[in-house]
Amino acid sequence: MQFLEWFGSSVPCDTFVVVSNRKARIDGDVPTNVLRPNSLPFHVRKKEGDVCIDKIALRKRLLESHQPREVDVMKRMKLQPRDIIPGVRCLECGSLKMKRRRTVWHCSCGAFDKKAHLATLRDYKLLFGEQITNRQARWFLQMDDYRAVHHILKTNSLKSEGPNKKKIYFLR
Repeated sequence: MQFLEWFGSSVPCDTFVVVSNRKARIDGDVPTNVLRPNSLPFHVRKKEGDVCIDKIALRKRLLESHQPREVDVMKRMKLQPRDIIPGVRCLECGSLKMKRRRTVWHCSCGAFDKKAHLATLRDYKLLFGEQITNRQARWFLQMDDYRAVHHILKTNSLKSEGPNKKKIYFLR
């Protein structure tokens, strides 16, 4: 019903009932719109040919109406920033102890990765939101060099606002 209201009444709509309990018995004449789970795919395929819908209009309307779901993970999981263990995760051993030397992340297990910080910044965005400062990034990436962090944030942000010390970056 909500879909019909959103898209308009021009969308053909068919209803049917799926009886999922294998032990259920239906006495008498069974209507054609009452199905068992194994016949559902065949019924849907058969109905696909009957539906005349402007797929381009539907696609356009869906794209225009799309809104990304925003979930406050910290609130939902009842976490505090002190509960978060910062660091760049090694894809080889899972350790959060990768260290950046020049432009490459190195792990004590011998693995190295040029882009290990990207996953860490995505994690930050999911946990804390898209805004980050150099100080917050240094804590989360476990780095001391503010210039290197500035470069990382500059190349992985959509935009930034504010003066130098109070600059806020907006993560991609």
